[in-house]
Amino acid sequence: MTNRWLGALVLAALAVGLASLGLSLAPLIDNSGGSGAPGSTDGVDLVPGIYSDGPNGQPHFYVIIDHVRGQQFTGSMNIRYEDGQAAVLFDFVAQGVRSDATARATTVAEPPPDELTARPPSSMSVTVGMGQIAFGECSSYLQVQSPSECRFKASRGA
Repeated sequence: MTNRWLGALVLAALAVGLASLGLSLAPLIDNSGGSGAPGSTDGVDLVPGIYSDGPNGQPHFYVIIDHVRGQQFTGSMNIRYEDGQAAVLFDFVAQGVRSDATARATTVAEPPPDELTARPPSSMSVTVGMGQIAFGECSSYLQVQSPSECRFKASRGA
């Protein structure tokens, strides 16, 4: 058995073990489409999924990353209300290299909900890293209390 097959078996066993605990390997896997070579700067360090800034059961913003391919990713900024209802505030497309990206809104909710205090700017600074995404200056267009609410961590749910 080659090391490659042994590694795949170990990874599969780890995935099954984590799944039994309700966890996932997704935040640990880089599917950015980059070369993966040490020191390479192509692709972004982000995986598709839900990224949240608050606990389930409480009102909070969250980001859904739909697709990641090389240096580009798409997603949406959303809000979860106290009653459990959710709404999409805007969809976006972003282009980046490793941890730095620039996003632009492609579709904005009409009429905009109260939590969207202004139309998102034409260019939004985004920082990505393993298991997290942050929108710089989101307080200029989202109703947030502190800059920490602009940072979103990988989550199993919105």
